[in-house]
Amino acid sequence: DDALTSIALATQAPLLIAPAMNGKMWMHAATQTNVATLTARGAEFLGPEEGLLACGYEGIGRLWNVELIAAKAHEILL
Repeated sequence: DDALTSIALATQAPLLIAPAMNGKMWMHAATQTNVATLTARGAEFLGPEEGLLACGYEGIGRLWNVELIAAKAHEILL
């Protein structure tokens, strides 16, 4: 019901995902099951990293360095 999900379901291109969220959200069983399912289907995850989060907590859930995300996307496209 949104453009991103529709494109992800319709594409045959490699799927690169760089998640960022609160650590409790990342560690939730539902999230980890979804990550495992997407990984098994060929999606590649970049991160998340540990560090200071936007919510003020410190832990896992921080977005990967944007330049590294762009470099990995560029690598995949070549």
